[in-house]
Amino acid sequence: MAAPATAEVPESWLVPSICHRTFVAGPTALTCGMVAKPGSGWDYRDRPADHYSVVWCLRGRGRYHDDRGRVWELQPGDLFHRFTDRPHGNELDPHGAWFEAYIGFGGALGEALVAMRVVDPAQPVRRIGLDLILLRTLMQEREALRDAPDRDLPRHLGRLVALHQELLALADRSAAAGPHEAAIERACRRLAEEPHVPLQALARDCGLSYERFRKVFRERLGVSPHDYRIRRRIDQACMALRADDRPVSEIAAALGYANPFQFSAQFKQVTGLAPAAWRRRR
Repeated sequence: MAAPATAEVPESWLVPSICHRTFVAGPTALTCGMVAKPGSGWDYRDRPADHYSVVWCLRGRGRYHDDRGRVWELQPGDLFHRFTDRPHGNELDPHGAWFEAYIGFGGALGEALVAMRVVDPAQPVRRIGLDLILLRTLMQEREALRDAPDRDLPRHLGRLVALHQELLALADRSAAAGPHEAAIERACRRLAEEPHVPLQALARDCGLSYERFRKVFRERLGVSPHDYRIRRRIDQACMALRADDRPVSEIAAALGYANPFQFSAQFKQVTGLAPAAWRRRR
């Protein structure tokens, strides 16, 4: 099966920065960040880790050695795990300029993820590609964790566990689906959340040329990215018209329309009603 689509991480993103926070009333630790490792040879050798983590290779190449004596080749877009209950290690290629992102959990939480088989030690290396939307989320979570007061750490624990699960779910989808499935799914989510995002920028984040992005998107959803965004914009407009009494012009501007006339025409084309008439039905 073909590998997932792989973008190139912008050089400006490859800035080492980590955050490590510990709960005051317990052993659980949260850690998240991005690390450069320009050396070569063994990065970690034949021992258990002191806390569990999932590591995402963003640049460089290497090899992962598991506790069964198997060796896995590593390249950008691969995930691998550091376990607390079994020896393992990884080597770095001397010419790879290794750079990684990671999420880690200390104490019983990391051990529980393995015990519940949320993480499968039999598959310590998984392929997800370089999904820039997901990577940006990881970077944002790192900054949010750094600035969070202690009382908010439980909430950030939940967010990091959810992000960890999203990484693993992306690996599952990449293994079971076509090479661009996960990238297109995330593009749909972003189009729904960010009506102003340029389609060309979204294609780059998916690691595709714009023409290839349009073709794959249409094959997957039956509509073009442009038409999909229109549908999602109108969905948001319907919710706004139902939720409050803002002027139609204000709703149109919030959704990125050049003027209320363009918005009204598009809204009527999709729903069959003008915005004011649709609002009266609520």
